[in-house]
Amino acid sequence: MNRRRLLQYLLLLTILFSQGFFTGLLASDTYTWTGAGGDGQWTTSANWENDGPNGVPDLPPYDADVIINGNHVVILSIPTNYTVESVHLKNGAMLTIAFGATLTTRKGNVGNEGFTIESNAVLVLEGALNIYDLDANLDIGLFIDDLGSASIGVNGVLYIPDYGGTHDRTCAMRVDGSLTNNGTVLITNPSDRGILMGSGGSVTNNSSGAITVSGGFEGIYFRSSSSITNEGTITLSGASSKIIEGGSGWSLTNNGTLAGTGTIKSKYLSFGDGSSLSPGNSAGTLIFDNGSNAVNLNGVTLIMEVNGPTAVSGYDQIQITGSGDLKLAGSTLQLTGSYTPVQGDQFFLAISTGTGSVTGTFGGGPFQINNVSLTDLSNGGLEFGQFLPVEFTSFTARQAGKAVQLHWSTATEINNDYFAVEHSTDGRHFTVIGKVSGFGTTQEAQYYNFVHDTPGNGLNYYRLNQYDFDGAHEYSKIQTILFEGEDLWTIRPTLARQFVSVEWLEVPQSAATVEVFNVAGQKVYSQEAAAWASRLEIPVEDWMPGMYWVLVRDAGQGSARRFVKE
Repeated sequence: MNRRRLLQYLLLLTILFSQGFFTGLLASDTYTWTGAGGDGQWTTSANWENDGPNGVPDLPPYDADVIINGNHVVILSIPTNYTVESVHLKNGAMLTIAFGATLTTRKGNVGNEGFTIESNAVLVLEGALNIYDLDANLDIGLFIDDLGSASIGVNGVLYIPDYGGTHDRTCAMRVDGSLTNNGTVLITNPSDRGILMGSGGSVTNNSSGAITVSGGFEGIYFRSSSSITNEGTITLSGASSKIIEGGSGWSLTNNGTLAGTGTIKSKYLSFGDGSSLSPGNSAGTLIFDNGSNAVNLNGVTLIMEVNGPTAVSGYDQIQITGSGDLKLAGSTLQLTGSYTPVQGDQFFLAISTGTGSVTGTFGGGPFQINNVSLTDLSNGGLEFGQFLPVEFTSFTARQAGKAVQLHWSTATEINNDYFAVEHSTDGRHFTVIGKVSGFGTTQEAQYYNFVHDTPGNGLNYYRLNQYDFDGAHEYSKIQTILFEGEDLWTIRPTLARQFVSVEWLEVPQSAATVEVFNVAGQKVYSQEAAAWASRLEIPVEDWMPGMYWVLVRDAGQGSARRFVKE
């Protein structure tokens, strides 16, 4: 008898400590939507039934697997920040996450997916949906099957991050059905693919939509008959393999902006007229794995960043690797960046590393970076190889009574016809106020001056536009000078520590703009003063000591006063 009892105890202990038993104990409860509460609200406990040991209506806890099955319409309203284990919509269910509401899935158990939409189910995302993988065991973050669909509104945000560790998910998001995006989709560091486009799946990224995938093995992978139409912005970067890859018979139609760094399988990629291509990420390379297929950039604006003289690290570059050509004819080049070219600089913005050729030239010229003109070398290159027509050695603006005296000098001049002197009161819109003849070609220093008799009250901007005999021109740097105006307002104290007050002697009948500039001409403060306001207080406690100018613009007129910060 004792021996039999001992065997029973041993058997019981074996069952208790078996992995399957404890897995069952620790498994998440499943909560199923019944809609018995009648109001369609996620946060009404009577709408749910716990399929676990309790079997009573109750709200799903943070570790619950949620199932909404059947033709139910469910709303997660504001203000709500709700967390569950996973969500499964199927058989015609519709879930709306309202603007201002947030739903978060922690790790997912049902089907190894964080959020599943299948069998004519619909997700309407106007708020935020976060899909996490805390246990690093998900296969798919968001799965939309061939009969499922999702729509993201302009304020909607879908966020699928990867917190690191050893993940086995096949993709952060898989679309076999349809997804329409008007908001934001952000996928970071997936262990494998960012987006997997299943056979027949479609994504429409409308003009307000932004899709970003960074990191992972592949950014977007296309299976046959899948498609993405982009009217907004798609940004892809950081993939260890390709940012766009696929099999056969898929399509990516870019009518918006396609940006990023990495390699694109381009056979089924097409660009619409008026679309944009933005290679790099603060300078980088976009590589077209084009095989025997041409890459045609007709009608495409190329947004290229130039921050230095070296390809990839300093400026953006487009490359092709196959035997097909890269066709630049009909494209428009838009240069941005902080670099000022020096003599001899060459920028090869488009090159071939395969047997194909770069044909045609960039449209949108003449090209400049920071007011430095560049020569189109054709076939994807620009050059700054000529001597400067005029080498400035100085340019200054000084007050002379009620006028402004401009002085400038040159070290050398080549084919210098004349200088157009330009003036502005807002720093954006300049008008020509005079011309000064140049000395043609000379290797000797030359000195020039010009007097502006009618400067405006407040801040005045001056620049020189130097013209060659062939019509080519180049701008100088801008000089500024402040003029104090009539006594319509005053500033106190003029020696300040914490605050400075702008006080009107007559209450203005319209709104005024108050701006503050340091001695270097940099704007450090801007504020609109309401109509009929007699006083505006400016906090200066954290400002650097020194002299400042306060400029008040009212009804198209400007005047300035100065004060000193202790």
